[in-house]
Amino acid sequence: MTNSITLIIRDIEEKTNNVLDIPATFTAAQVLGDLIQSIGLPVSDNQRRPLRYHLQRKKNRQLLPPSSPLGEGGLMRGEVLLIYSEVPPPVIFDKPSGLIFPELAQFWPEKWSEIQRWQAAGAFDRAILALLSLWLELRNHSVERGGLRFNHVSAYLTELFARFIFDQLRLADFDNFFEVLQSKEAGLFFAENPAAAQQSAKYLLMVSYRLATNQQYLRSHEAAILALQLEPNNAAAHQLEELGRAYVTVQASTDPEEKLQLAETIFELDPDYGNIQRDLEQLRFGRSHNMPQPGSVPLPETPPWINPAYFYSGADDNPVFYRNAQNNLIQYLSIAAGGLFFLLLVIVLYLTSR
Repeated sequence: MTNSITLIIRDIEEKTNNVLDIPATFTAAQVLGDLIQSIGLPVSDNQRRPLRYHLQRKKNRQLLPPSSPLGEGGLMRGEVLLIYSEVPPPVIFDKPSGLIFPELAQFWPEKWSEIQRWQAAGAFDRAILALLSLWLELRNHSVERGGLRFNHVSAYLTELFARFIFDQLRLADFDNFFEVLQSKEAGLFFAENPAAAQQSAKYLLMVSYRLATNQQYLRSHEAAILALQLEPNNAAAHQLEELGRAYVTVQASTDPEEKLQLAETIFELDPDYGNIQRDLEQLRFGRSHNMPQPGSVPLPETPPWINPAYFYSGADDNPVFYRNAQNNLIQYLSIAAGGLFFLLLVIVLYLTSR
C-alpha cells in the first residue's frame, strides 16, 4: 500500500474540483470530515435537518465505506470521486436535533461543531465519543448532573447510537459499533441509562432480523450478540443469537446430518427466519442448488419489513417502524374494502337485471 494517493474530488454536479494528495491510511469519513471543515460544507439543510455525506467512485458509482482505508479500496492515482449529500430519515426524533437541543450549540459551539461534522462525514464513532466526553463532563459536575442540559445530551446520545446502528446496517459491518460499545464511557452511559440501552438493543434486534432476511447470517449473529451485551436478559436477543449461531454453523458444517438437525431446530424456533424454509427443503430433499454463503446476498437499499412478533410493543414503539406497521394495516384494509365494494356491486347488478 502506497503512503499517499492523489484523488480528484468533485461535487455530484461536477462543478468544482478538489485535487488532494491523501494519506493512504485515511478513511472516507476522515476525508469528508476534513473537507467539511476546510471548504465549509454545510452539516444541515435549510430546515436544519442533519446531512450525511458520501464519497462515490465516478467510474462505477461504487460508494466508499466510511471506515475503510482508501489505500485498500483499489483506487487509482488521479481517480475522480464524487461527493454528495442526503438527509437521513429520522430515527427517534421527528424534529431536527438542532431544534430540539438548541442549547448544545449555544453552550458548547466547538464541541457541537465537531459532533455535527463527524456525524455528517459518517464517522458516528467519533461523533459519539465526542458527545460521551461532554456527557461525562456534565455527569461529574454536581450542578449539571440531572439538569436540562445533561438530560438533553443523554437524549441526543440515544439518537446518535440509533443512527450509528442503522448506518452500520447499511455496511453490514458492526466493528466500529463494537469498539465504541467497549469504551468505558459508553459502558457507564448505558449502565446509568437503561432506557437508552433498551432502545439500542431493540434497534440491534431489528437490524439482526433484517440481516438474516437478506441471508447475512454472520453479521446478523454479531448484531444479536451486541444486543445481548446491552440487555443480557432480553429473551428475543437470546433467541436471535441462538438462531444466528445455528445458521452460521449450518453454513460451515460439512456433515449432512448435523446440517439437517440444526436447520430443523432453526425452523422450529422461527419458520420465517432468514431463508430457512428453502434451505431446509434443500437439505431434506437434496435439491441441486447450493445454499448461499455468508455475505453473498447484498442488502437492498431499503430493507424489507421485519417480524413484528419480536419487537412490537404498541404505540410507544419506534415511530418509524410503528408508522410502517400502520401503513401496512391501512393497505390491507383498503384492499378488503375494495373487494367488498366490488362484491356489493356485482350483487346489485345481478338483482337489477332480474
